[in-house]
Amino acid sequence: MLKEHIGPDCKLVIVVERLARRDVRRAIHEGVDGLVLWSQVRTTLAPTIRAVLAGQLVLPREHGANLEPPRLSVREKQVLSLVVMGMSNREIATQLYIGETTVKTHLSSAFRKLDVESRGEAARVISDPSEGLGTGILSITE
Repeated sequence: MLKEHIGPDCKLVIVVERLARRDVRRAIHEGVDGLVLWSQVRTTLAPTIRAVLAGQLVLPREHGANLEPPRLSVREKQVLSLVVMGMSNREIATQLYIGETTVKTHLSSAFRKLDVESRGEAARVISDPSEGLGTGILSITE
């Protein structure tokens, strides 16, 4: 955690060029008190610093919803849970009684919601507690 390196009484505001859903959750997990987008630094840095010094967590307005875990459909959760268990698309299709193309469609949608590009990255994001998705994102049973 970043705060361990700089001290718990310090306030930490980070200026970033771009911000993905998981970046917001990770930054908060690391103890960041404020995030400012580089494109908005001139208008938002000073108010962000004042708000952080007043004890508030400050995020760019458009990224506030990124604190919530992605809303996956029931089928996306089923497909992802089988991905985490190491199944191929064909095995997933057989298990869920759907076509392989449908599996790919669900994976594509889930990848977009999780902001990942591959099965391995999805499995890592889902399994890694530091991603901040919470243990309730999937219910994995064998």
